[in-house]
Amino acid sequence: MENIVGIKFIDKIKGEGAVITWGRLFDIIDTTELLDVVKKRLIQCGAKNIESIELCYSLMEISDQPYFYECLVYFIQNPIPFGDGYATWVKKKRKTLLAGKEISFLGFKKQYVDYLERKTNGFLPKA
Repeated sequence: MENIVGIKFIDKIKGEGAVITWGRLFDIIDTTELLDVVKKRLIQCGAKNIESIELCYSLMEISDQPYFYECLVYFIQNPIPFGDGYATWVKKKRKTLLAGKEISFLGFKKQYVDYLERKTNGFLPKA
């Protein structure tokens, strides 16, 4: 689990959001490279006005995001080799991540809350 990290961000228009990815593939002291890769991917997810972005200390910081558990399951189901195969795995995953893949977008919290409110009200249009 220590190879899986959460990254939270705030978009000026859409609000709070987050991603899960293979973050421990990078130097934890300098997360600039990882955050730059994630920013580029977030544009495709609709986050075009990012005000802030940061690496989470723990996945618990983003566990209240809309699709947290669905995305976490994907990463948990991918085995991480230990011992001799780990260095090769890191190189492969880092290359994949730099290509903008294996970054799971958890959704925008505000949009999800709005959806739940409309669902509760039977999807009636706002007056």
